[in-house]
Amino acid sequence: MPRTPEKFRDMLHEEMHREHGLISNRISWYVTSQAFLMTAFAASGSQGHDFRWLANWFLPALGFVISLLIAKSVHAALRAMGLLQGEVKKLFDNNMDLEKAPFGIRTPDIHSEGMLAPTWIPRVFMLAWFVAFVMANCKAIGVTLSLLLCR
Repeated sequence: MPRTPEKFRDMLHEEMHREHGLISNRISWYVTSQAFLMTAFAASGSQGHDFRWLANWFLPALGFVISLLIAKSVHAALRAMGLLQGEVKKLFDNNMDLEKAPFGIRTPDIHSEGMLAPTWIPRVFMLAWFVAFVMANCKAIGVTLSLLLCR
């Protein structure tokens, strides 16, 4: 079944819109989950609770792994959008008279700036969870390092 350039353009636009929607949904539930994990981390590490294992090891590891997975999934969506954008370019190169809307509105730098938050938020949380892990375990890490260095 042959496609017309207009239908192919519209299909590519729908696929790119879907990828943007996936990124938006992933980041929304991700930030919500990180808020709950950070709250649990703060509560489990406070005085009067015997959940130090939760604060010292489990929650930072869980937060870091979830952050890594989200970063990878956002990267995959961005790669998919890049491939779709390549198809759009080929389509317009081969069909010079094809109307470019909705693709002619955004420039690549606008798209890159718009993707700063989805690409950097997981990285920032990964760093925060790493710092939380180190700070929660600094005494144990210090003892381990001193044992390793003093041998």
